[in-house]
Amino acid sequence: MAERRILIVEYEHTVAIGIKRMLKGLRYTVTGIASSGEEANKQGRKYFLCCAYGYHVEG
Repeated sequence: MAERRILIVEYEHTVAIGIKRMLKGLRYTVTGIASSGEEANKQGRKYFLCCAYGYHVEG
């Protein structure tokens, strides 16, 4: 089986750490955490397996 690598893009660090733990439990290799799409691009990642977006809903 090929290595499953993913870059997490999430602006809330605490949420990103939780996502990282979950993905590691699913045997993904987390290559990094970026707080925005712009930062992810700066990290030089060429290919993405998956993008997950977090939404904040006022209420």
